[in-house]
Amino acid sequence: MSFDFYSSYDKLFNRLNFNLSDNDDEILDQDEVNAAKAAKFDLFELTPNMNYDTFVDKFIDCQLDAEEKSEQAKFEQKVQDTHIRYLQMQYKTNENARPDESLDTYAQRLAATDAIKKGNYSEKDKKIFETARDNPNDVNAVYVANKHFGKTEEPDSPVSNYISVLMYRLQGELEDFLNSCSSDDYNIISHALSGDIYSTPAKRASDDVRDAFKVLEKYPETDGSKYIKLWLQDVMETIQAKEF
Repeated sequence: MSFDFYSSYDKLFNRLNFNLSDNDDEILDQDEVNAAKAAKFDLFELTPNMNYDTFVDKFIDCQLDAEEKSEQAKFEQKVQDTHIRYLQMQYKTNENARPDESLDTYAQRLAATDAIKKGNYSEKDKKIFETARDNPNDVNAVYVANKHFGKTEEPDSPVSNYISVLMYRLQGELEDFLNSCSSDDYNIISHALSGDIYSTPAKRASDDVRDAFKVLEKYPETDGSKYIKLWLQDVMETIQAKEF
């Protein structure tokens, strides 16, 4: 989990400041200070009515005091741990962040899990979500979840947001794979995945998709090529069903 110092104090203050005011004068009230103590906040002393600027000054002073590399690492870990404890308190879970997760992704995973648990979701929905959540590097699991919830979820729902995070990695893998192809192969695959394929006569469109599949066979399989194969299968099914 990477540490971004320049956004960490802002994110941490916002995490602690859960009672938002009606104006721009945000402070940490007594309830928020008590909650911080419950989450074992120990970077520095928090006091009631502490505003954002004072919080940032104390945060920076604390960070600057950690001059040695080992002390800096301890400081960063304390900040991360505070975020994690707050999220665990918020979602009433003991689930920890994964080594390869950012704090934002961790928060989105917990929010999506909470939404699935409390929302009106079918057993099928839950199974598809949990399979992707528990296997975030499984191309098929993530693709199936994205396809399924893309039809049932609002764009900015907790579930949709988390699945989008998982898909973002796959999109990067797809782009890496395409960039490794020759220009001719790149064009064949890109055409088969583009919207233009649906304005092509069905027979020609099917042949173009088959050509793309043949191109994929020339290269070592990667998560990017797995993603492309799943996408091409859906394109072929749409063409054959004449749903365009």
